[in-house]
Amino acid sequence: MNGMMTGASESLDSDALLRSIAGPADVKRLSDVEVHELCRQIRSTLLRYGHLHGGHIGSNLGMVEATVALHRVFDSPRDRIVFDVSHQSYVHKMLTGRAAAYLDADRFGEVTGFTNPGESEHDQFVLGHTGTSISLACGLAKTRDMEGEASGIGNVVAIIGDGSLSSGVAFEGLNNAAEQGGNLIVIVNDNEMSIAGDFGGMYGPLARLRASGGTAQPNLFEAFGFEYRYVGRGNDVDALTAAFREVKDIDHPVVVHIHTLKGAGYPDCGCGCGRDAGLSVPSERSDDASQEGCGMHGANREGRGMPGANREGRGIHGAIERDDSSCRNAAPESSASDAGVRPACNVSHTEPWHSDHCNLSDHDPHEGQCEASHWQNPDAALGRPDDPRKHYGKLAMAALEPRFANEPGLVVISPATPGSNGITHEFRERAGAHYVDTGITESHAVAFAAGIARAGGTPVVATTASFFQRAYDQFFQEMSLNRSRVTVLDFLGGLSGSDNTHSGAYDVMMFANIPGVTMLAPTSQADFLADLAWATMPDDHDDGARKPDDRPRFSATEGRNIADAQGGIGGGAFAYDHAGERKRSEQTRSCEGASAGCGGLVAPPDGPVVIRVPGEPILAAERDASLLPLTGGRPSPQVVSGDTATPDDVNCDSSRQLHPLHSSGNHSEALSIGQMSDPLAWRVTHAGSRVAIIGLGNTYPLAERTAAALMHDRSVAAGGRRTDAGEDTASGHGPSGASLNVTVIDPRQCSSLDVAALESLREDHELVVTLEDGQLEGGWGEKVTAYYANHRIDGARTPRVLNFGADKEFTDRVSLADLNERYGLTVTHLVKVIRAALV
Repeated sequence: MNGMMTGASESLDSDALLRSIAGPADVKRLSDVEVHELCRQIRSTLLRYGHLHGGHIGSNLGMVEATVALHRVFDSPRDRIVFDVSHQSYVHKMLTGRAAAYLDADRFGEVTGFTNPGESEHDQFVLGHTGTSISLACGLAKTRDMEGEASGIGNVVAIIGDGSLSSGVAFEGLNNAAEQGGNLIVIVNDNEMSIAGDFGGMYGPLARLRASGGTAQPNLFEAFGFEYRYVGRGNDVDALTAAFREVKDIDHPVVVHIHTLKGAGYPDCGCGCGRDAGLSVPSERSDDASQEGCGMHGANREGRGMPGANREGRGIHGAIERDDSSCRNAAPESSASDAGVRPACNVSHTEPWHSDHCNLSDHDPHEGQCEASHWQNPDAALGRPDDPRKHYGKLAMAALEPRFANEPGLVVISPATPGSNGITHEFRERAGAHYVDTGITESHAVAFAAGIARAGGTPVVATTASFFQRAYDQFFQEMSLNRSRVTVLDFLGGLSGSDNTHSGAYDVMMFANIPGVTMLAPTSQADFLADLAWATMPDDHDDGARKPDDRPRFSATEGRNIADAQGGIGGGAFAYDHAGERKRSEQTRSCEGASAGCGGLVAPPDGPVVIRVPGEPILAAERDASLLPLTGGRPSPQVVSGDTATPDDVNCDSSRQLHPLHSSGNHSEALSIGQMSDPLAWRVTHAGSRVAIIGLGNTYPLAERTAAALMHDRSVAAGGRRTDAGEDTASGHGPSGASLNVTVIDPRQCSSLDVAALESLREDHELVVTLEDGQLEGGWGEKVTAYYANHRIDGARTPRVLNFGADKEFTDRVSLADLNERYGLTVTHLVKVIRAALV
């Protein structure tokens, strides 16, 4: 790896100055020469930290000089500084007493990746999402202006950038700030990037402002009523210090637009121009729109995003050959500044995705417009198989891509998070207009998708669970209330070791309780692809405008009410009469016309479908069949990249044997996944008695392992106990003379209850256990408990229900294993509790 660290024992050239900084006052005491040396040491520390620990390194490398200048000029914490996205705050943390957390490997875990008032009085808010800094700053400034000196608040500074400005809430904040008036300083970190490339009509005017030195019109900030200042040398600490001093204590709102280089300090773009270890920064060349960057990218971004901008050919060109000629005149090593920065050539891309061809975390990160610089994996993690987000995301894109030619309305939408979710650069190039990056705009992305659906298109919106929280109202109104055929790919749902700003533990509680939303929780690659095929199945209607009431009804709740005197017990695409005869629903139909993978007879959904993308427990079980001890599942087909997947890789065949459970509890002939017709019907994968374990989504492998442990625990069936030596204190093997045979159910979805399945458990089961890896309160398992509590039948058994899931709390960087222990989601704990419940 270019610039790879040789190991944790390799030390920095010198970090003495950085180690001496205990707070902003120490920064203010430095001489100009020392300030430059401090910037160099910070940059070196960030590079080393990235190799050893990983993180949002690229944006912080670009913000080194700006953050040093901030603390040289402003007086934090009296002057309030709000970072947005606050993953740009690593340097700020170093300068406010937390440098050791980046310098010493044994202390790396002491700080979060975002601002956190629990760590320091210099951090204003816990912020891991985006676009809110200006609104928050407005609130701080309003209180200061109302209370005066008693507020203890001086200057209020919002730092917004790295794509944050694309969020709609950022413009709401700008709108309010200009009218509110008073001291409010907005620093726009323009690094020409977002999480991936930067997209939206505002970026054309920003490019022209850069090219003109801040004089071009229209100026969107002046249009809002702000005073505007431009600093083209955004990695020059002296220029930034001077600019910030000019606006300190200003009496009206002002925008300071600074042009920085994302990843300044990473290796260069790899174009062979002879610069081995890049410490780079935009030069004056960066502000000249007529200059060319690397030949593989082109250069002129003037007019980008304007109406009529030429994007012809997008998505149809293949691999781009590198042309090194335009970089051979790049600045030599001797041109590096004393802070270790040099001019860069990996900027000013004109190809459609506004970045080089490095996929997020899949390549060496480079300076400039490189997606891989947004999040750096530590060296120790390099070469590992794809995580679940990339693995299943690539498979989803591979399943959708062949349909583009025949389905012009099929569109994949990403609110700025493609790479982490397996939407590779290569896929985007081939997809062309079938892929849209909306910027960091989750609310817009969902409303946009609803509009596509209304017009007869097939939108698929993909991002992480915690980001979808930002679109809650659109899920209710534009998507669900209008029964829009929107498919949502919900990545990173459920428990994980993420920080408190990115936890997906609340996704089931959020999505599954919205009326009209069907939420699926597939437990295998085969199910995931089958669910995707069903959710995006073409409608029967030929007319373009889909009306809310002109389709056959096949909702998540249809046929699932408890039987009354006139009806039967519902069960997916089947209905049960009082004689127990299973009848095929008249609404089922062939899925002819849908992509490979839906299999069997099925009707299309009549509204939005959320698919919870499988997580680590599911992927681990697919890679290691021993983690599914009852069904003997097999690893999914080996797919290195979704870009190379074939139709055979994305079929829905599986060796897992399935046993639909009738009301008698007897086994029926085993069926394969491809023969299952209803994606909403619960699946009984092992039929038994006394105890039923229902494992939703990522907890399904745990359900199998727990059942297997109970089946081998003879003391459970006998009602006895085991001694510490493992001796069975019970006489015999229980009433039937056999060990406990536990029923295991994969519910496959969590937006409705399969009443037929629940009713079938009454006769032979005294205990029903639900498992989920999300918040228990308001979640899925409680619905099963409520069902039995509210539907007692005279003369029939009502099973006791035990629910296992997460507490209602925020968790911060707690490992998944530790969370499972905390919430009792382990085989050992479940066996113990179930054993006690049966005594």
